Amino acid sequence: MNTTHHHSHHDLIGGGLLESVLEQEGKVLDEPTSGQAWYELGLRQQANEQEKLAIAALKRSLELDPNLSDARLALSISYSNENRKSESLREMERWTEDTMSKINKYSNVINMSGLRHMKEEEEAEEEEESIEARYSNLIETLLSLARLGGREEGCVTVDEDLQIALGVLFNGKEEYEKASDCFGTALSVRPSDPILFNRLGATLANNGKADEAIEYYLRALELLPSYVRARYNLSISLINLGNYMESIEHLLIGLETQVEDQGSSGVTSEVLWQTLEINCSL
Repeated sequence: MNTTHHHSHHDLIGGGLLESVLEQEGKVLDEPTSGQAWYELGLRQQANEQEKLAIAALKRSLELDPNLSDARLALSISYSNENRKSESLREMERWTEDTMSKINKYSNVINMSGLRHMKEEEEAEEEEESIEARYSNLIETLLSLARLGGREEGCVTVDEDLQIALGVLFNGKEEYEKASDCFGTALSVRPSDPILFNRLGATLANNGKADEAIEYYLRALELLPSYVRARYNLSISLINLGNYMESIEHLLIGLETQVEDQGSSGVTSEVLWQTLEINCSL
């Protein structure tokens, strides 16, 4: 079972996901023309496994403010979570072109890369081989940027956004070792980000390393106990290791804290119940 789901960085520590979503929905009602407000709502919907709602909010954010580069990266991640590969790639290319090219240290590499995002009307006719070629070119471009040692001239740092983008791309190609390295590097800069802990845990689990994944899921839950995706991922790894009773405990906690939404494409109560039934039969 594929448990890798990715999210952009945001600050949810100290509160529940539902409370965070409701609070941000109130801000959008107060400021309906604020691209930033829609972006922040999209992040919270993304973290709450409401990908379709996240995509709608993030697209609205970019309609209101096309210069919100973080919204572009977040939109790419949501498309990736929905397995909309071509759309995810397009937004990642646009994020690289529009945002990274404005950074002096990165501009020459991007200008020489030949990077060009597809227009929506072109994507329908694009061959799979062309998509793979674009993937490879984008990965090579981002790797070249990462080798420059961060955005600041005269010093070496980690650009965590680059590492997250690379991690998502490598995951899409099922190159889990490389994805794990990227997420681990990003985590070294954001050591209190529960989303990144879950992301790294899920990547390790997808690579057959359930035992290593567990510690990252647990850390994510320490930081954000209401994070249902991390608790679900943890329960799957525990099943794979034969720890059925502990898995059941976490599934029951997940059901207690689940925010149900009929339009959700993430971890719904139905999925949790189904996993619980399978667990009890083992």
